[in-house]
Amino acid sequence: MKQHLGLLGALLLLAGGCAVNTDVAFDASQAEDVTAKADAYFIVTHQDYRKCKAPMCGGWFVEKLNQKGESHVFTLDASALSLDAASDDALDAAFGTGHAIVKGKIKQINNADTLIASAAWRAAANVTPKGASYSVKGDGGVDCAVIHCLAWEEKKLNTTEHQLLGGVDLGAAGAPDELVTQGYEAMKSGKLLVTGSHKTVKALVGPVPALVASEFYLPVTAVKECASKKCGPALGMPNKLCSDGVHVSGPTGRCIDKGAACGWEIASCP
Repeated sequence: MKQHLGLLGALLLLAGGCAVNTDVAFDASQAEDVTAKADAYFIVTHQDYRKCKAPMCGGWFVEKLNQKGESHVFTLDASALSLDAASDDALDAAFGTGHAIVKGKIKQINNADTLIASAAWRAAANVTPKGASYSVKGDGGVDCAVIHCLAWEEKKLNTTEHQLLGGVDLGAAGAPDELVTQGYEAMKSGKLLVTGSHKTVKALVGPVPALVASEFYLPVTAVKECASKKCGPALGMPNKLCSDGVHVSGPTGRCIDKGAACGWEIASCP
């Protein structure tokens, strides 16, 4: 199996003026299957407002990302993700408004079209995304904005298409800086999904593709709580009712594990 270009390879190309090979693949044994052979990637396109009896009607219509056609889903089953009640409600709300991507399969359970989730991601910017959707992995460990090494790989969801990239711009989506930072961290292990378009970057080795995000999606995982003393004084920021009249943004009062340290949880509107 061919390996991606690392720092040494990029420097050699710079020195020798060789053409860039954008068809080099990462080790497939280390990558997630995005081809939809088992589970596919879905996003809500619109709610189901038909007037027939539930569960034949109601819920949403979804599409497989990067594919044409819609399927009906009456309910989302995220039990396999082992989420707490608050996180499960937040995922359900985000999914229903088209601000989450769910990997799974649709099955009929008790006559209801049920999307059984094996993984899920929530949108960071909560905007209407434009472009194709990809799983992105990589971290060059160098300033690739300067030498434009091919340090990332994108895999187009629900397809077998893939290519190496000379850059990924998450900031273009307009998400808060904290979430952009989390996005680049998630990208290192291939846990980030990105919707966007490509631009050509002029590099010393020739033109290379870069991915510009219109939206990116952070993985939804079970929340681990910490002792409140590890988060310090409670946040003084207010809670606000979201525009949907149901959810509330602001501090939840939970001290949670954020990876490198514990911090107070802050809910956002779906």
